Amino acid sequence: RDLSVGSSAQFQANTIQMNAARDASLTGVQARGFATLNVAAVNNLNVASGSFTGASAGSSTATLTAGNRLALNGTTVAQPASISLSALTVNLSNVNFPGGSMVYLYSRDGTFNNNGFSIPGAVNFLSNVLYNNQDATGFVNLINPTSPTIFVAARP
Repeated sequence: RDLSVGSSAQFQANTIQMNAARDASLTGVQARGFATLNVAAVNNLNVASGSFTGASAGSSTATLTAGNRLALNGTTVAQPASISLSALTVNLSNVNFPGGSMVYLYSRDGTFNNNGFSIPGAVNFLSNVLYNNQDATGFVNLINPTSPTIFVAARP
C-alpha cells in the first residue's frame, strides 16, 4: 500500500517509524523530538515542505530510504547528528542540512551530480542544497566519512 501523509500531520516521539509497501508521500509533515526517525518506501519516497527536528544535536539520527527514487524538496532538517538518505536515485532541492552533522547520501552508482538535473542512479543536487547555510557542494566527500561532512557513495 501507499503511504500519504499531509500537512496537518505532526509527530513527536523518541522513535518515529513510517513504512510504505509501495510509494510514500510526506507533504508538510512535522516530526520532532526524535532520537530515531526511519522512513522507508519500497518504491518512491517524496518529502516536501516538511520539517524533521531531532531531540538532540549530538545523538539523534534520521534515515530515509526508497527502493527507487527519493526526492527531498523544501524540507528543514535540524539537530540530527546523522542523516542518511538512500535510494537508486536521490534528488535534493531546497534543503539545508545542519552544520556539524554527518550526512550520508547513497545511490545506485554512488555518483554525485550538481548540474541542476536528475541523473538516474546518482545523488543529484537540483537546486539550493545547503550545509550550514552554505552551498553544500563544497562539503561533499566521495572518499572517507570521518568528519562533519556530506558523504556520497554507492548503496551498501
